[in-house]
Amino acid sequence: MASYPLVSFALFTYNQEPYIEAAVRAAFAQQYPNLEIVISDDCSSDRTFAIIQRLAGEYRGPHQVRINRNPRNLGIGGHTSRMMLELVRGELIVTAAGDDVSRPERTAVIHEAWERSGRRAYAILSGYQRMSAQGEFQEVRCFDREEFVGESISGFLGRNRPMYAPGCAQACHRDVFARFGPIPEAPEIEDNSIMIRARMLGEVLLLKEVLVYWRRSGVVSFVGERNMMWEQDARFRRQVRRQVLADLRRAPRERLRGRDRPWRISLIARAGIMLASPHAFIVRLLGWLLLVPFCTIRESLFNLRLLHRRLSWVSLRAMLGLPVVRG
Repeated sequence: MASYPLVSFALFTYNQEPYIEAAVRAAFAQQYPNLEIVISDDCSSDRTFAIIQRLAGEYRGPHQVRINRNPRNLGIGGHTSRMMLELVRGELIVTAAGDDVSRPERTAVIHEAWERSGRRAYAILSGYQRMSAQGEFQEVRCFDREEFVGESISGFLGRNRPMYAPGCAQACHRDVFARFGPIPEAPEIEDNSIMIRARMLGEVLLLKEVLVYWRRSGVVSFVGERNMMWEQDARFRRQVRRQVLADLRRAPRERLRGRDRPWRISLIARAGIMLASPHAFIVRLLGWLLLVPFCTIRESLFNLRLLHRRLSWVSLRAMLGLPVVRG
């Protein structure tokens, strides 16, 4: 396998008993010839790990298969950190969740794109198709905006929106964790931290191919009650920006130039943390004011609605006398 470097397929599982068999069989069906499949369960309380053990024991295919069960629940950030730093061995790591289904060609297509980049890509994102908890296919999501990979880190932080980089469609270089270490400041949202670290190190690739089916199966996928959604998003923003501040100490300085100078990233990240304050309105207002010089008018208007959970984008447009389009 000299021409095919070892690639790791990292399958994360937790309480996904109804879906785990489909996810594991999809991992076994990967067409890449030099693949290790690492299936790690985060101390599930249901039969998820028992099903993994059975399927791994029955497997007779060409891939290396290793399974792990954490002795206690580590959460998303802790589990991701352990997988990336302790369990996988490949230079390129394809990530997958225990309720999603990867297409058989997923690893091979990602590897080919990585080779075309001269192995300089630190993160690779593919298209994906949503499906219901029952497995019914829904809309396709593809990355068709090339400016996504050209956006500065400070620009993303100033916009205060989630980076459109769902973990279900990600692959990354092992240096994303070997260089920076674990992600203790982001225990609930690993995918944004992975993408920002990759941008700090080098290139991010977008693939338009649909390579995974993302299942809407639980509370991580969506939150129905609006105040809970507001609070969750604010918590995620705080976590991502705190992790950015921690990662800046290990980021290569030659990469942080222009709009991404360390002082600029640090200031914008701290202002974003203030804007996502869970209690003090005056702190959120001060965070918004600090961000204004670094944002466009449109971005500042978007950030303005983050001052109060009842100030939706629709009501803000109505207050400003702008046209309101209701879906």
